[in-house]
Amino acid sequence: MSINKQVKIIVTISLLISLLSCNKVRMSDFYDIETITIDYDKLPILNTDSIIGDIRFIKLETTENNLISRIDRLLFTNGKIIVVDLFSSKSIHIFDESGKHINRVSHLGNGPQEYLTITDVDITPDGLIAIKDNFKDIILYFNTDGNFVKKEEIIEGGLEIAFIDGHTIAHVLSSASNQKKFKSASLGITQNNKVELLFGKNSTSSSFNHQKTNTLFSYNNTVYFTPSWENYIYEITDNNIKAKYYIDLKDDVLDYTFSTNEEFYQLVEQHNLFNGSFIEMENYTWLNFKIPNANNPPVIYSHKNKTAYKLSPSLSNPLLTYLHMPKALYSDNTIAETASSLSLFINKSAIYSYLNNKELADSLYNGLTIDDNPIIFLFTFKDDISKYVIEQ
Repeated sequence: MSINKQVKIIVTISLLISLLSCNKVRMSDFYDIETITIDYDKLPILNTDSIIGDIRFIKLETTENNLISRIDRLLFTNGKIIVVDLFSSKSIHIFDESGKHINRVSHLGNGPQEYLTITDVDITPDGLIAIKDNFKDIILYFNTDGNFVKKEEIIEGGLEIAFIDGHTIAHVLSSASNQKKFKSASLGITQNNKVELLFGKNSTSSSFNHQKTNTLFSYNNTVYFTPSWENYIYEITDNNIKAKYYIDLKDDVLDYTFSTNEEFYQLVEQHNLFNGSFIEMENYTWLNFKIPNANNPPVIYSHKNKTAYKLSPSLSNPLLTYLHMPKALYSDNTIAETASSLSLFINKSAIYSYLNNKELADSLYNGLTIDDNPIIFLFTFKDDISKYVIEQ
């Protein structure tokens, strides 16, 4: 299979292969799409120290039955923190907003209230924890106290999920799913488990298996979809799908022709690649992409100024070194990142030496041990970051 700039996605192709229409969900036009231009070497530079107005942290309580090896997903809902460990313990931990452990959802098995795998996790509009198991093609629902609520059978062949409303779900479709049934689409929208719309082109094959890690995101009650091999971010609401952003990435891997995994990985070593990871805030969009010799340099796009900025490393605050690959949106302009207790102990001397706020450092390390659960850092951006450009 050849993937080149033409398959990057030409907008008209995406529209033509939006295969099923319905009364509830429709495709909008592309006239109001925002282009985010990223010519990395020419972007204006912001000092990270200047644009962060506040740093807070939440220490997740550590007990014998809630040890977290890694945080794959981080969700916030109604004063609760939902921590998902997809692969190691295959469990979900629920904390209150202070970090006190409430309960654990760990029901691995083949019973009626059990899952064989956690394929994805989302929060429903009414605040339930929805666990997708694509082995059993079910969603198990739990409340935020960790108690089982209900089980729902869903379409076969889905992977990631995101709730558009209480009865409408977006599903990323597996390339191995029934191609005749889903007409080779990459996204399905169901309402009450009935397929209402198929969207996009599933451009994967068994001979070419590179995919974005995640393609569905939920921010501020809006679902976003970033298909593999596209530089578009689509916005999905209860009655509309539209292209929200086009990422115009200069010297993009997808500008080149390649037909095998080996050729693709060689190009990644030399050129840029948008990996689909982003966080949509009220004032900004945080974007991650890969450039040669630097995995994920942070870029932030201002909705007000329609400008992308690159961030320089922190010069004075060692806590800002943990702001690299944010895991979640916490509130309007506050994003959440996690750090291991081991990492904090390795950097303890630097944090105490360079952090101006000794009270904050004392609070961070008080009672902390090297074996404790990860710490959640909350970084709040100032209202107008354009005032802090240090180099154009």
